[in-house]
Amino acid sequence: MKQNAEEVIRRLSPEISRKCTEIQNARREKTMTRLFLLLCAALVIVPTLFIFFGLSLTTLLVPVLFAGLAFLLLLPVLFHQQGGRQYDQI
Repeated sequence: MKQNAEEVIRRLSPEISRKCTEIQNARREKTMTRLFLLLCAALVIVPTLFIFFGLSLTTLLVPVLFAGLAFLLLLPVLFHQQGGRQYDQI
């Protein structure tokens, strides 16, 4: 019986490793998507707060540069996304 269990584990090990890698990739993509959405929200909120508090328009340059840099850094995430992907609760 013990040999049979060990044989089953040995046969399933590659599939288990593949599934673990798949789950890790899904988590990473979900985290990057959340980060991208947070940065998009910051792009809208930060300039609005600057205008609301009466800060100079030249100080808007910093958030615009930040947003541009964030967009360039997260562009690979956008291209890597596949349409219609569902994330499971893990």
